[in-house]
Amino acid sequence: MSQSALYRKRTIAMWYSTAIGNDAQRMDFETGEWVNVVGTNQIVLLTVMMSSAIVGKGGSDTGELLVAYPMSSVHTVETSPEYMKMQLRTHLGAAVYRPENLQVLPDVHFEGFVSQAVVVSANGHNATTPIKVFSRAAAGGAAPGCEYVGALQGAALPGGDLPGMAYRGAMRYRNGAGEWTYVSNGGHLGPLDCPEGMSKIRGHNVFSRQPVSVMSKSC
Repeated sequence: MSQSALYRKRTIAMWYSTAIGNDAQRMDFETGEWVNVVGTNQIVLLTVMMSSAIVGKGGSDTGELLVAYPMSSVHTVETSPEYMKMQLRTHLGAAVYRPENLQVLPDVHFEGFVSQAVVVSANGHNATTPIKVFSRAAAGGAAPGCEYVGALQGAALPGGDLPGMAYRGAMRYRNGAGEWTYVSNGGHLGPLDCPEGMSKIRGHNVFSRQPVSVMSKSC
């Protein structure tokens, strides 16, 4: 799918850290399986194709659909002379009279998975701060609730514009009893950051059981 006015690629950054707990794991968006978190400064850059929506006020004063029939043809079917086939070519367009009655809602639906890149930040992550930023403000520190972790690094670092911050990705770790404890995604993906959500991230509207129950770890 190519990019257009209503379809575009978006890159989401998510941070992970083994400091979250024992045997920490995260989602691999290529395989849809849990994999081990490596180190305390891991960043995953997930690129997906997103589509936008248009909402507007109804009525002919907002605009109208234009339909044109430039050409049609009628001919018999070679293998069945008793049948006739009609071909009607139709051109569709739209006229907008009052643009202020329309609003574009960007990036509301996943249309497909593009790629993921696993990189690191220059500094390690504090597991209790929900948002990591990659550049320091001119005055010195990061905003409340944010932690400055340095620039992104790694051979897999893609070119082009990159996110300026990372949200916590979904993770799981083993508690003292050896049971899995799940930590929810703190950013864009929300409950889709789990094996059951991979189909929806790929743009497939499928029936599935509820995503795995998660807990919000205090930040």
